[in-house]
Amino acid sequence: MPSGRVRPALAYAQWLLLAVAGFALALSLNRYFFGADVLTFVVTRAANLSLRHGPSHYTAYAYVFYGALHNARTGEYDVGHAFGEAALALARRFGNR
Repeated sequence: MPSGRVRPALAYAQWLLLAVAGFALALSLNRYFFGADVLTFVVTRAANLSLRHGPSHYTAYAYVFYGALHNARTGEYDVGHAFGEAALALARRFGNR
């Protein structure tokens, strides 16, 4: 936990979740080249964590990558497009460019 402050359990859990999501997504590009199964797991897990615990600044990346994987596996381009639109909205919300 950063800065040695005592945090409530929920705040700590959210901080830990953000740290794990950031680490997992940082590895996802490497996983694209080394193993599709690992990439699918990492991206799906990050999107699932965001849906269960609320969005973070990593959520847009997870959603757009999930949409691309969904398109490739199912051919349901409208679902992938919806995830891309959600990713853009979240990126704007968090001030990402």
